[in-house]
Amino acid sequence: VTFSTPLSARPLIRGFGAGESSFRIDGHEVINLYHIGRMFAAFPADATQEVTLTAAPARVTEGGTLAGIVDITGRGGAANAIDGGADLSLASATAWLGGGGGGARWFGAARVIHFGLIGAITDKHIPYGFQDFYGNLVIGSGARPRARVTVFASRDRLEDADPSVGMNWNNLLLGWRWQLVERSDWGLSY
Repeated sequence: VTFSTPLSARPLIRGFGAGESSFRIDGHEVINLYHIGRMFAAFPADATQEVTLTAAPARVTEGGTLAGIVDITGRGGAANAIDGGADLSLASATAWLGGGGGGARWFGAARVIHFGLIGAITDKHIPYGFQDFYGNLVIGSGARPRARVTVFASRDRLEDADPSVGMNWNNLLLGWRWQLVERSDWGLSY
């Protein structure tokens, strides 16, 4: 599912309280996967390959949380081609690009929202904007690649004429998984 509106990031899944859902991107825990009062999800829709939901309480093997888990697996680039796309609307711009070759694949997606642009057609000025970025690099092939590096960043910014008033909220995730040992019946990763 993709949309080119400020509501375009999916999934927007949460419990009533902040602790009721644990969010992961490519298996890495991320805090506050939302923008401004949890109204907008922060993961670019074009970057989503799969979403796995685990109801609370999670299995003992999951560890780290008693909450339900929303795990987003990011999209990967095509093996031997470069593919991309973009959407533009009054308040948002989204784009994605991916590709690969020689045993490595890469993918990146970004979204920029700035409600201040709405002031161009109306007398309302909303000095708020947010940005999201997701990227990954996968080395190896098959169901269990040799390595995967994940980058996710989001930013909320509310500007005001008075520099002491405003908001600047950022979220950054840099995660990696490396397959140390792989056999046909088991593997060891870090």
